Amino acid sequence: MTYIAEVERQLSCKVKSIRSDDGGEFNSAAWNTYMQSRGIEHVKVPAAHAQNGVERVHLTILNGVRTVLAHSGLGAQFWAQAANYIAYTRNRTPCGPQHLVPDDSWQNKESRLDHLQPSGCQVFYRDHRYPSKLAPRYKEGLLMGFVDSTHNYRIWDTKSNSVITSRDVVFTHHSPTTSDIAPDVGPEIVQVPDDDIIETTEMPVSPQRQLLRQFSRIDQQETTTNPRQYY
Repeated sequence: MTYIAEVERQLSCKVKSIRSDDGGEFNSAAWNTYMQSRGIEHVKVPAAHAQNGVERVHLTILNGVRTVLAHSGLGAQFWAQAANYIAYTRNRTPCGPQHLVPDDSWQNKESRLDHLQPSGCQVFYRDHRYPSKLAPRYKEGLLMGFVDSTHNYRIWDTKSNSVITSRDVVFTHHSPTTSDIAPDVGPEIVQVPDDDIIETTEMPVSPQRQLLRQFSRIDQQETTTNPRQYY
């Protein structure tokens, strides 16, 4: 109910239809009365994940959660933080046949991506609750995720075993979006049988262009994949 109110307020539109499974939370008398009072169509697709987009997304998020936990080395107790991380990054990733970014469509503008970092990486965050004037200003932690509509990060403090929200964060690793890309290709010297040297020069390729080429190859691979193999 709160999500329906948020959608209608933020997007200035009316919810016309909702699709769900045949779970008990969607069969209560209060829920049916609310849907009828708002004139919203409720489509139920019991035991059919292929027809229920929400259930399919749940499977995708769980696959991402397992990947994040395995890559970061975090324990299973961090599954909720990993799920929030996957949902946040997925909302900023092109998807669907039109390759639209969900958060761009929601905000009606391009989302910032320069703050994205790997989940579980080591960070140092600034603690503004100084116990003393001589206490260190930055403490060690692990990145858990991000806070919507802000520039804040969610940090796991390894000493207090608690989640801290902070904007002032220093990352100790390099960004995989730039430094991990192969350098631009320079002049290439080709040796021919008559010992003549031919110099060929390729146009320099920027890191951003290399990322676009990489995404294009991924998109082509995805178009040849049969979606039914996942069900």
